Amino acid sequence: MPPPLEFEAFGATLSEQATVFLPGDRLATIRADTLKAGYQRGYEQAQAEFSQAQAQTARMLAESLQEVTFTHVAARRSVLDSLEPLIAAMVDKILPAIADNALGAIVTEQVAALAALVTDGPIRVFCAPENQGVLQDMLAALDDLPFAATVAPDRDCGPRQVRLAAPDGARDIDLDRVIDEIRSAAGSFYQLAAQERENG
Repeated sequence: MPPPLEFEAFGATLSEQATVFLPGDRLATIRADTLKAGYQRGYEQAQAEFSQAQAQTARMLAESLQEVTFTHVAARRSVLDSLEPLIAAMVDKILPAIADNALGAIVTEQVAALAALVTDGPIRVFCAPENQGVLQDMLAALDDLPFAATVAPDRDCGPRQVRLAAPDGARDIDLDRVIDEIRSAAGSFYQLAAQERENG
């Protein structure tokens, strides 16, 4: 009779099948340490993700603010550029017309103010010859002046220039100078805007 077949055992060895028994307090310590390590790792991962999200949000906000700033600057430049010819036209055409229409009222107001300050008359108004008749009629309507007010032509006066003279006081009205100052201020403003654009 042939001998029985012997098969090689491929299972775990006895040593690998041995069960390890731990005291209860040691097992509780291992569980606590495992939970603590897991919690710490989760906390660190959450902190890293939060920091990354915070940095990304800050970067996006900075980019948005920069874009808004550039948009605001571009819009401001566009508005200023579109207003420049309008302002120039106002200074060159509209303001002189306004000054021409307002000259008589300004002169009568200044004559009344000068008459209230001086102690002796008469008050003489020197103006461009073309304005003599209009100013004479307007001053004639002032019936409460303590002194007489007369108008005399002066070829040295421009159409928007008037000189008031009394024995103890005088005033100059020069609307052309006012218009020139406004024109200069507008030019200086746009010159500064151009420099700001060049310098970024």
